[in-house]
Amino acid sequence: MSEPALSIRNLDIRAAGRPVLTNVDFDLVSPGMTALMGPMGSGKSTFLKCIARPGATDGLEMRWERARYRDGALDDSRHPRLIGQKPRQDARAAPSSGQLLDERIGEISDACRDNTDTLCIDEPTASLRREDGNELMRFLCEEARRRSILVVSHNTDEVRSYCDRVALIGGGRMLEHCSCADFFAPAPGSHVEWFLRTGGLNLPSAGTPWRMLSPELRPLPPIFDPTPAAKGGGRTWIIRDALELRTGDGATGRPDEGAPRNILRVSVGRLNTSLTGTNELAAKVPWISDHTRPDQDTQAILEICQRIDRALRDGVLVRLEPDDNLIGTAAILGSFLVLRGAGPGDATILAMAKLPELHFGMRMEQLFWDMDSVFAGAGLPEMVA
Repeated sequence: MSEPALSIRNLDIRAAGRPVLTNVDFDLVSPGMTALMGPMGSGKSTFLKCIARPGATDGLEMRWERARYRDGALDDSRHPRLIGQKPRQDARAAPSSGQLLDERIGEISDACRDNTDTLCIDEPTASLRREDGNELMRFLCEEARRRSILVVSHNTDEVRSYCDRVALIGGGRMLEHCSCADFFAPAPGSHVEWFLRTGGLNLPSAGTPWRMLSPELRPLPPIFDPTPAAKGGGRTWIIRDALELRTGDGATGRPDEGAPRNILRVSVGRLNTSLTGTNELAAKVPWISDHTRPDQDTQAILEICQRIDRALRDGVLVRLEPDDNLIGTAAILGSFLVLRGAGPGDATILAMAKLPELHFGMRMEQLFWDMDSVFAGAGLPEMVA
């Protein structure tokens, strides 16, 4: 495959201060026709405007990590051509479908004449009869042999029949970008399968406060380091340079490297959890139940997690160290992940990655769902990004 006509990394778009699209990566193949799909209001037309008119604000704020078009940077003088969406007309004054077809073919032909620039077209077959829409798409297929064409479309039959690739936008993100064949053979339960079946997406809008999201819809907050820990113990970051987990040989007994810094040690034992190193947050929190049943100790876990959270907000390095209670350590770790915005399912997966030597049962995941309700009722502050 040749170099992409357009390549964008980490694109963010905001309108009136509110996020429309976030962290979008996108490569447009050349030549060929790609369809951009998604529910109404998901940001498809806004995406076209931003890549085809990068210098025009229209109330939009755009930033990206990298944006390349053809052999140079995407900017005011180097960008794709845009054929925008046509305004709705009064039905009594609207031209016939055949007239609209001729007008659109003429407009596209003018844009294509004597150049091979990428074309961005917003809903090219809107208001056309089915046979006229198919004729226009066949015309675009011919043009796509010589250039890249990116079209916004809601017509799945046209996309399936005429496009090479499909990108799906929803919830402020680029959810999928693949070949047309793969798009129309989606995995059961995937975003694409849901969209093709319903025409919508069971996703929140971009920028929805995390506490307003149901737990299963929350993305894992980017503050957490997802790197799995090595089996056999050692040191691993939960939040880089802020919250550390030490297990096995790396748990205790080693001197601290670097310059002195306030450290809160959280040592998890069978009888209690000791927090030491900072007088304001020092405590000995007893387990009320047997150490193998932390799901019965939600109040103790709540207190420990609140103290860890306060230490992190004060710039204190927190070190979580299993003394002789790995199960309690997992309970505290997963619960803290939930406190800082992770959904209970993601908290379970990440805690398992950080404690690979421990078997996680259904009771542990149920604890994290219970703690999600506890934290919501405790009126805790918003997470720190």
